[in-house]
Amino acid sequence: MSGGPGTGKTVVALHRVKHLAEHLPLGGRVLLTSFTKALVESLKRNLALLMPPELVEDVDVLTTDKLALDVVREVHPEIRLRTDTRGMFANYAKHHRLPWPVDFLFSEYRHVITARGITTLEGYLDPDARAGRTTPLNADQRREVWHAISSVRAMMRNSRQLPAEDLHAEAVRILGERSELPYTNVVVDEAQDLHPAQWRTLRAAVPRGPDDMFIAGDNRQRIYDNTVSFRQLGIEIVGRSFPLRVNYRTTEQILTWADGILRGRPVTELGDSSATEPRGTARCVLSGPEPELYGAPDEPAELDALAERVRAWLADGIAPADICVTARTNRLRDSVAAHLRARSLPAAIFHPSRHSITDTPQSVRVTTMHGVKGLEFRAVAVFAATAETLPQLDYVTSAALDENQHQADLDAQRSLLYVACTRARERLYVSWHGTPSPFLPL
Repeated sequence: MSGGPGTGKTVVALHRVKHLAEHLPLGGRVLLTSFTKALVESLKRNLALLMPPELVEDVDVLTTDKLALDVVREVHPEIRLRTDTRGMFANYAKHHRLPWPVDFLFSEYRHVITARGITTLEGYLDPDARAGRTTPLNADQRREVWHAISSVRAMMRNSRQLPAEDLHAEAVRILGERSELPYTNVVVDEAQDLHPAQWRTLRAAVPRGPDDMFIAGDNRQRIYDNTVSFRQLGIEIVGRSFPLRVNYRTTEQILTWADGILRGRPVTELGDSSATEPRGTARCVLSGPEPELYGAPDEPAELDALAERVRAWLADGIAPADICVTARTNRLRDSVAAHLRARSLPAAIFHPSRHSITDTPQSVRVTTMHGVKGLEFRAVAVFAATAETLPQLDYVTSAALDENQHQADLDAQRSLLYVACTRARERLYVSWHGTPSPFLPL
């Protein structure tokens, strides 16, 4: 099931879980999964409102990484999840003076070897292994790259800290050796951002059947550069997908403006990057004021204007917890929170991996654009939408290394801005200082 922001994908997914839980066989179990801890916590709260406790007990609500970690720890209890994988590659490349930039090695590891499930040098040497990559490698170069990546992976295994991609590969291996799988049904929300390695774990965790997997997502909101083919992963969706076309959350004015961020970019089918989404117009049931745009001469002036905008929203009767300010980086997030508090405005930093959305209910939430994913607020302010931060070139592969990956990285950051703006239900304020982001539809 696909659909743009505010079309009710999560609501449908929750009702699907309820239906499955009501019809479970004896000993059956349902997995409801999503991408971040904050999203999972939100799903848990909503599930508890929808279902009686005796049904909720038959449902596990976990992130995909937590699922893989739990499976692996049943066999290897000392294993932990590593979060600095790119740093490991950087240290190795610097120490061994490799001829390739760390971005290239990490991209080969993430988007070729683990994404395509390549487990041997022979598989990597296959002519089709790097299909779609624009930097050519001859056989000797591939051997050198394979050796470097294998060495880094061995270092991580020996430290007993596995990156998510390798953690999922081990979980798939363990699940493949079991005669009984842990789940009868799997329901996936925010599916567009899962890596192929994560999908393999989900596929391995449930027996194949007519109701094995229910998937909800939207490639407009794909903020990570993961390309997934459900067909290659053994997930059958042909003739079983359905698009949602009515937006119940965001006003027509906000959604129309935000759609301009994606101008000229084709929206592909969920789970099939080679096919574009069927044509159809999303319809909004709500109407409201146009988004407010403000270009400031410098960052202090932009911060002052933001504080006045938040103060005006509070004066209009919007509760602090219904207001969110989002920015591209941690530095900007922290600067915003400090400035709002210095202006006697209630503000609290929200981090999706540590905080619940119910924390500090009397405060304006201040978070990064990644942190606001999957959430919604009456009023959203997007701060510092500048050419310097969107796109943030530190996270964009050089076109000289790989043109296709370069474009995928830019598209992911464009989608990130789109996601941030479409968290707003009624009011949207977008500001910048200096040169505005080229993604903005000005």
